[in-house]
Amino acid sequence: MYFSLNISLIVIVLLSLAAVLSLIYVLWQWSRTWRLQRFVKGSEAKRAYVETLPPVTVIVDACTETMNLEQIIQLIMEQDYPEFEVIVVANSNSDWVDNVLSEMKARYDNLRITFSPRETRALSRKKLALMIGYKSAMYDIVVTTCANCRPMSTLWLATIARNFVEGTDVVLGYSHYRYNRDKQSGHAYRVFDSVTTGVQWLVRAIGNRTFRGTSENMAFRKQLFFDNNGYADSMHLIWGEDDVFLKKIVTKTNTRVELAPESDVQTYFEDYEFAHTSMKMHRDFTTRLVSWTAPLAQGVLSSCYWLRLLLAVAAIVLDYRNVLVVAAAVLLVILSSVFSAMSFGRNCRLLHAPRFPMLVPFFTLVRPLVNLKYRIKEARHRSSNYTSMFS
Repeated sequence: MYFSLNISLIVIVLLSLAAVLSLIYVLWQWSRTWRLQRFVKGSEAKRAYVETLPPVTVIVDACTETMNLEQIIQLIMEQDYPEFEVIVVANSNSDWVDNVLSEMKARYDNLRITFSPRETRALSRKKLALMIGYKSAMYDIVVTTCANCRPMSTLWLATIARNFVEGTDVVLGYSHYRYNRDKQSGHAYRVFDSVTTGVQWLVRAIGNRTFRGTSENMAFRKQLFFDNNGYADSMHLIWGEDDVFLKKIVTKTNTRVELAPESDVQTYFEDYEFAHTSMKMHRDFTTRLVSWTAPLAQGVLSSCYWLRLLLAVAAIVLDYRNVLVVAAAVLLVILSSVFSAMSFGRNCRLLHAPRFPMLVPFFTLVRPLVNLKYRIKEARHRSSNYTSMFS
């Protein structure tokens, strides 16, 4: 090994390109973090809210998940909100659900129960359940959630509904799975992937380029559903009750994002690994129907992280005896990784997620490969995204 300032032109070019790509990636990461932070800590607090909270209808889809049905109904009924009703849409052939709902209905006057026919074929059962809820809703503003979700504050409804000022027709809340309940292998990566995905669609929604939301925590004016023919053009798709539907109803001016801690909704699963895989596959499918620019931009800019590492390694291979070259390449990779981990850590704080700073560089490297695995799996099982007479 030796130290020399006499470095070949190609090595200088490789290190320079690696530095430029590292800078592009870090600035892109931090630009999204700063945008999210400015919104949460500044813009969101300063914008106008309604003076009188409007009456709302909460629609709970209980057709597919029922293990936490009693708990979520109780949590919703305990909301600190002046006037609201809750409509639970359940399957029509479950004695246990019938008993739970009958008991709950006797306790709460504003709880209404309806059922989705289990024998329905060639339709998305989730969309059918929501449609039944929309048609039964008494009030103009509907808030949707699911029976395996839990609002984490008694102010959940208030923080969502306060956004319905004049001109606002859609409010997107944030939902994530209960991180501390996931004890299965790979839980750290699932947190990383969930936060990364969340930042992607939230920042675009904040910038009035909405392409996704989550039906577990979303609100809109009921009339929008009927004015846009509801799910008429997507009933052949099992999924899309949020993102595909949102594409029809959102504009650059009629949508707000709500990220106050009180608006947080958490989702519970029996098998978190399976739930994450299923979510990735169906989101890969529906995202292509609503936006090609978002995943393309994400893929191009994420590739900078890979390329900067390859360029740094190439520079070392070409002049591995020069301490200056090796040190410059290693320092470049370390600094870009540290800044990336810092950006991700701040995103985790903003979205109330646990942090794994030491693992972020590795997860960032493997994520494109993991996503490719999901896309291949989704392509092989693409027919499962469509309804059929046997669904």
